[in-house]
Amino acid sequence: EKNDNDAGYRLVDMIQSGHVEGSSKLDAVALLSKLSDRNYADAKADLAMIYYKGEILPKNYLKAVELVKDAAKQKNPNAYAVFCKFYSDPKILKRDDIEAYKWCDLAIATLESGKDKEYAIDRIHALADRMSDRQIDNAMKREEPWKDDKDDENKDKD
Repeated sequence: EKNDNDAGYRLVDMIQSGHVEGSSKLDAVALLSKLSDRNYADAKADLAMIYYKGEILPKNYLKAVELVKDAAKQKNPNAYAVFCKFYSDPKILKRDDIEAYKWCDLAIATLESGKDKEYAIDRIHALADRMSDRQIDNAMKREEPWKDDKDDENKDKD
């Protein structure tokens, strides 16, 4: 479907995993770009990682950060995981343990199980080892605006 972002995103995954004959990774990136232009947060987060890695498109850290910021504004768990990674690399973002902790904790709280969640868990443990309790509290306070309203409703029910 030309206007179904979810279907388009699933097609990107199929192309990237080699299940669409005659399509290349560049085709997947082109589709991600279209979805990103339509403000589809998962596509923005994926495209950010493509610009970050520089494997399919040339490295562009500014574009990567811009894309992941837009996706995070939509409270997208994949964007939280990307920020968790970006704050681990001083080439892309200045070291800030409090911000890194915030994004990794948000990723842990919102992602389904998988390699991105495992990365965030490992990263948050490493951060916690060198942070004070006060810094961790500060990071958790910074998370509040980024939490999904549904998370707050679920806490109220508990």
